[in-house]
Amino acid sequence: MDDKVICQRHGGGTIAVPREKLRLRPSAYALVLRGRRMLMVRLASNGKLFVPGGGIDLGERLEDAVRREAREETGLKVEVGGLFRFVENFYYYDPTGSAWHGLCFFYACDVAGDPDALTAGDPVEGTPEWVDVDLLDTSELHSIAGPVVRDYLRAMHVE
Repeated sequence: MDDKVICQRHGGGTIAVPREKLRLRPSAYALVLRGRRMLMVRLASNGKLFVPGGGIDLGERLEDAVRREAREETGLKVEVGGLFRFVENFYYYDPTGSAWHGLCFFYACDVAGDPDALTAGDPVEGTPEWVDVDLLDTSELHSIAGPVVRDYLRAMHVE
């Protein structure tokens, strides 16, 4: 068994990380589409777009994590639908030197309430915005968000 794992770098590219440096990180994300606009968060760290979501707390159910993370990052309450995709991700965060073995669950969601009541719960993390999918450049999407968002838009017949 190799003692290093190839991880995607936050700033782009890859890096070989010693296996023992990895931490397991389950996470859950909301895929929210309203018409031809998708709910995204523009990351403060690199200006790229990602879908709202993040780490699951110990003992927290996946759907509860999606609701909590979406609310924290966008100020919006979401209704969680079905699981759309699971993605395994090896990720290295350059600013801190942290590395994760990510288990990422992406859920189809809807907004409950006013979809334009966006508020950034943690501006250090990023700024929420509704992105017009017709103007979305996939190079603007961060890491694993690209293929997941592309496939979700295809599945929703929004291409």
